[in-house]
Amino acid sequence: ELSYQASMYQSSYHDGRLDGEKTGMAAGMEKGREAGRKEGRAEGREEGREEGKAEGREEGKAEGREEGKAEGREEGREEGLKEKAIAMARVMKQKGLNLTDIAEISGLPIEE
Repeated sequence: ELSYQASMYQSSYHDGRLDGEKTGMAAGMEKGREAGRKEGRAEGREEGREEGKAEGREEGKAEGREEGKAEGREEGREEGLKEKAIAMARVMKQKGLNLTDIAEISGLPIEE
C-alpha cells in the first residue's frame, strides 16, 4: 500500500508540475508577446517619426524653393518696372516737363 501511495503522490506531483509548467509557460509567453509588442510599437513610432521628419524636410525645401522663386520673380518684376519708370522719367525730363509732373506720371518720388 505504501508503494501505491508513493506512486499516487508521484503521479500527482508529476501532474502538478506539468500543469505548473504549462501555466508558467503560457504566462511567460504572454509577457514576452506584450514586451515584443511594446518594443515593436516603440520602434515603429521611431521609424515613423524619422520618415515623417524626412518627408517634412523635403516638403519644406520644395515649398521654400517655390516661395523663393515667386519672391524672386516679384522682385524682378518690381525692378523692371522701376527701371522703366526711371527711363521714362529721364525722357520726360529731357522733354522739359517739370519734376512734379514727372513724379506724378511715373510714380517715382521727386528725389529719384
